[in-house]
Amino acid sequence: MFRTVPTKQVNRLAKYQNITTKKNPQSYKVLPTGVFDAKVSSFVNQTTTSAELKCYFSTSTSQQYEPESGSSTTSSGPQITYVNSSTKAPKAIGPYSQGVKANGNFYVSGCLGIVAESGELAAEDTVTQARQALANLKYILEEGGCSLKDVVKTTVYLLDINDFQAVNEVYSEYFSGDNKPARVCYAVAALPKKAKVEIEAIAIYKE
Repeated sequence: MFRTVPTKQVNRLAKYQNITTKKNPQSYKVLPTGVFDAKVSSFVNQTTTSAELKCYFSTSTSQQYEPESGSSTTSSGPQITYVNSSTKAPKAIGPYSQGVKANGNFYVSGCLGIVAESGELAAEDTVTQARQALANLKYILEEGGCSLKDVVKTTVYLLDINDFQAVNEVYSEYFSGDNKPARVCYAVAALPKKAKVEIEAIAIYKE
């Protein structure tokens, strides 16, 4: 039987026992979340230093990833690659990456119909913006070593749901054939830069 213990308390107990995963990573079994065996509940209250302590650590509960260009790893965690170098697609207009690769997935941030050279929307109409947004999506995928064929899901955000069919026609220019990715489409109240459409995607990549 196990019970969840807050990460802060896990770290405090680890310090109390003078143990860390860096010093002796093989001494402690890793689980998806930080937990303690119920047998050592008394230790959680810091009333004993019993050798029965079974401490489990996970980098997913104790590590934080800083968004920066290139790759980031932890001692036992997955490699995370931040894609920000595509010059064909516009730079991020906020505190986020163009895309992030982790655990075999490539997460592409929402793409607007912005032209990279000018930093402005390609046009005012939804169809032109959708075509540019899909092109930007394609550029970022290629920068991360993927293609449109690797996309497994997209999310489309429309300022006006009445543009659904028109955007579908443009969308079909990029995703055709029988093996189309899964998709969700939302009508939203507003989008950045007063855009009329935004598209994000998740792709699968191979090392």
